[in-house]
Amino acid sequence: SEEKSEELQKSAFKKNPQLLKPKEGIAYSKISFLNENRINRFKRNIGKYDSFNEFNLYINELIENLSFGIAAEKFESALKNLGEILGYVSQRPDKEIRKGPDNLWCVSNKKYVFFECKDEVDENRNAIKKSEAGQFNNHCGWFKEEYGELVDVLRIMIIPTKQLAHDADFNEKVFVMRRNGLKKLKDNLKKFVKEIEKYELDSLSDEKIQGYLNMYKLNIENFPGNYIEDIYHLKK
Repeated sequence: SEEKSEELQKSAFKKNPQLLKPKEGIAYSKISFLNENRINRFKRNIGKYDSFNEFNLYINELIENLSFGIAAEKFESALKNLGEILGYVSQRPDKEIRKGPDNLWCVSNKKYVFFECKDEVDENRNAIKKSEAGQFNNHCGWFKEEYGELVDVLRIMIIPTKQLAHDADFNEKVFVMRRNGLKKLKDNLKKFVKEIEKYELDSLSDEKIQGYLNMYKLNIENFPGNYIEDIYHLKK
């Protein structure tokens, strides 16, 4: 029956979001950080690798793909993986349900970061376009609808420019991450990995891991002032 094939299509789409989206749409699975320990999540993620060498190769590939000019699929996948490596709950709503931002991290209880990735645009682009701001505003609306207003959210557009076209507006506070911010974040991730590779994973205490995350500014609280900037709204 048509109903049954629609159900099968939904199930298949959940397993592989690249497939044709079913008519009825997919129910969105919200992410949260309930009674979770970020450091435990970090250890669990790193524990998936048979050796530190294997983990290092994975990190190097992630860093390479997290660059302007890289295909969007690779970039957004790397950003999702970065969130997981940092011990956060990480998701790609736009890929998974074709709605919402490219990347969404839940970083602690009721605290989120969402990213819109414009890594494929011309690097000499002067400003964020009206259509891009409009798309971002739609994602803000989607987030509010799904998560309500009693949560903290940091909204970031990854794009080479920090200027907003004079005829464009954001409905919410939005930051940009440009080339320098992205490079700094990747450099700090490399340094962090270099520190922890000196240890056996079992001998790494939670305090030591957190200490290195602090040292290399890899907490979400470090993003403003290090990796992201305010937007400058162009006048006519």
